[in-house]
Amino acid sequence: MDPSEAAGPGTGQTSSDVRWPAGPHYFDLTGSDGGVAWIRYRVWSADWHTRALIELGGPEGSFDRMVGIEMALDGALNSLSSAFDAGITLLIRAVEEARDVSVDDRLPVFRYRWERCRDMLKQSDIANDSVWRLILEIDAAIEGETHLEPAGWLAQLRRLRNRAAHQDSLSRHHEAGKVTGLVIQGQRTDASTYLAGMCDRLHDLTEHMIRIAISIGAHETSSVWNRDRWNPAGN
Repeated sequence: MDPSEAAGPGTGQTSSDVRWPAGPHYFDLTGSDGGVAWIRYRVWSADWHTRALIELGGPEGSFDRMVGIEMALDGALNSLSSAFDAGITLLIRAVEEARDVSVDDRLPVFRYRWERCRDMLKQSDIANDSVWRLILEIDAAIEGETHLEPAGWLAQLRRLRNRAAHQDSLSRHHEAGKVTGLVIQGQRTDASTYLAGMCDRLHDLTEHMIRIAISIGAHETSSVWNRDRWNPAGN
């Protein structure tokens, strides 16, 4: 059968000009390997889904509940949130490497949480001024994550991800007959601008996590990652 004639789940709908990337290998893409490469790949994936969202929104910037829009939102939110989770993994493993913990005694992956990671980082054999700066930065980013209205920027982002995962599409802002953005923390927000900003912030946070993990004892190699920022000024 000609592949162009194949049918199955997810086919038969209107196509778009968004092209799915086939390569390169994510190690090559991020100039790193192991856990570092996976963290950076997740940030890159969020960048890609955000660009796809902008393309699908078109010149009017409409973010109606079309399948492609939903897929781009899901991809960006999940990739951003999981980049932080991957950073936690790298930090926990760095502490275990520094302490020469045997494989059988290491923390199971399903128990990886920031709270557990924080407890490991603040111990006297690991904590120093640089480690404490990272702890405080993350604490501020996830402030109020268990509250009805989270205060930290990362906690707000992860709440959006959870909302879409457990309920339905994210709340939208309508104006002049079109859907122009999201409603985040009760505020009307341009979806693409918000996600682009989150890509840069997750990049900065996870690069900080990477530096600390390597300083602690992560057996990883990493070169400078020349990622194009959405906001080159870094503001």
